Amino acid sequence: MNTFNKALNNLIMPGYVDKLGMSHAPFSELYDAQMYYENDNKKETLKKIAYLLEYTQLILCIQGANGVGKTTLLKNLLLKTKPNWKVCYLSAKDYTTSEALINKLATDLDLTLVDHEQTIPVSSLQEQIQSLCDDETLPILIIDDIEQLKETLLPLLLSFINPIQSTSREQAGLRLIIAGEDIPQFFLNAIPKDDNEEKIKYLPVLPLSEMETGEYIQHRLQVSGYEKKPPFSSQAINKIYLDAKGFPKTINQLANHILTQYAQGKIEKPALLGLRNNNTIKLAAIALILLIIVAVLFLTISTENNETDKIDNRQTENLEIPKKEQVKNSSFNIHPPVTPTQTQAQVETAPKQQHKTSSAEKTNITQEKTEVKPEIKTDKAVVESTKEKDLRWIMQQNPKHYTLQLIGSSRIASVENFITKHNIEKDAHIFSTIRKGKPWFSVIYKSYNSLKQAKQAAESLPDSLKKIKPWIRTFEHIRKDIK
Repeated sequence: MNTFNKALNNLIMPGYVDKLGMSHAPFSELYDAQMYYENDNKKETLKKIAYLLEYTQLILCIQGANGVGKTTLLKNLLLKTKPNWKVCYLSAKDYTTSEALINKLATDLDLTLVDHEQTIPVSSLQEQIQSLCDDETLPILIIDDIEQLKETLLPLLLSFINPIQSTSREQAGLRLIIAGEDIPQFFLNAIPKDDNEEKIKYLPVLPLSEMETGEYIQHRLQVSGYEKKPPFSSQAINKIYLDAKGFPKTINQLANHILTQYAQGKIEKPALLGLRNNNTIKLAAIALILLIIVAVLFLTISTENNETDKIDNRQTENLEIPKKEQVKNSSFNIHPPVTPTQTQAQVETAPKQQHKTSSAEKTNITQEKTEVKPEIKTDKAVVESTKEKDLRWIMQQNPKHYTLQLIGSSRIASVENFITKHNIEKDAHIFSTIRKGKPWFSVIYKSYNSLKQAKQAAESLPDSLKKIKPWIRTFEHIRKDIK
């Protein structure tokens, strides 16, 4: 066996595998679907990818440093493709010419190349990609290692992605997913910045936490068939995490090194991984935190009660607190405003010696309570006025049907003015959700039975609405936003 083959064999099947009774290498750098460890970040990213591919035409960028797990995530995505997806996956470092890119794209998407043409059949591929879209099939191109993309390939690549081009008729084109540490500047410069709309959606892949690092190692050992006590104490896990900074590629290298030393007898007292009783540890930690919270609350209440005994007889009023049922039934998840009839400043400036109120004063106070109205009409009040009809209409729609989401704003007045300006009062509806802790109001337009009908409707909109590039969504996702 030559030196290269021996090194490759050690990479795929390290010497400790047979000695430790494993079925295959637990920390190989080669992708193995069985070894895939999915934490919350990767699970959420995969969900976002699927959603954005179905309902938007954004360029999706899987971003993260080398060794954080971008390629592993994408290869796992290939195993979860939906029936209406056609996917072409390639690495930019392996495809450096137009001919190679076209042949790969045509092969994976089942496109036909015209043999008798002497030039690259770009127009033919464009038509076939559009035909796939018309049949509600998603043609998807995934380019890994995007930082190594040849600049000469960019015009060809963008020619397949019609929505980011200035065309007289906006059409759905090839969905594009790119992955890498950085996007080449020439790529960014080639994407139009019209209408201040974001054309690229960044989806970061994050390093593992210390707990996830331990779970990652344990998962791979279990899949490899190892049943003995592994040489990974909690201290070892901590050191691996700190040295690897949570990057799976480096974790694999360090874990391989430790297992090699263990198999050679250089590590003598193997310790449990320290994760088998992980649930017990979590429960104990939660119980301790709850105990501390209860103790703090008890001390706070006791202190407040003592302070209350010392306070003079001041005039105070109880603030109205919305009942739990009222908050729970609010479809827009906006708490009703609290409107005290007497402000704290008024309370503090009231004379301490005043204990009684004359009948005339009581009458005035009663009138004031009756006549007090909020000076400013709040978003909550506006929402309440439109909630019933719009929410009732949304809930009556088939969850699988589609609608066009036109605009969104943090001000209800802005979306209402938009509806009035474009004269779409009969077909437009407003729903509210929470965005960054504040109300966010969105306008949706009509209901369509299929994705194809929704696309046709979006193309036939007046120019004033078409230029905002409506977002095609299902009522199922709209309802989730409302909740």
